[in-house]
Amino acid sequence: MSSIESPVVVTAYFYPRPAAREQVLAALDPVITAVHEEDGCELYAIHDAPDGSIVMLEKWTSAALLDAHGQGEPVRRLQAALDGLLERSTEVTRLVPLPIGQADKGPFDRQDNRHSRAGPPPAIGGCADQGKVIHRSVSRQE
Repeated sequence: MSSIESPVVVTAYFYPRPAAREQVLAALDPVITAVHEEDGCELYAIHDAPDGSIVMLEKWTSAALLDAHGQGEPVRRLQAALDGLLERSTEVTRLVPLPIGQADKGPFDRQDNRHSRAGPPPAIGGCADQGKVIHRSVSRQE
């Protein structure tokens, strides 16, 4: 086992109620700014999906820093701000990179593919409607 911990990639799907999309975006805005300052955050960005959901893509330098993010104040503030604005629970999934493809375009955990940026912290690990979050983890069999 390597002494270098692999980065963790996370997706979080938010499902706004039809009339609450702008409110969900407004709730995410200050949280994203705060999370970008957390230790370990390499990527924390939202995107529109064709089904109307809002997808957060996150990349953390380690599982420990992602876990700390999930227990942090910005996540607690977001959970409170999203109360009643979502159709269903936020789906949060931790992904494990597969070592396939070119090092400069492939997996996030290859040593030569790491990007070092000062500031940004882990992804939202606990955002949900009414305090509920569906967590999924993908793990490799060794």
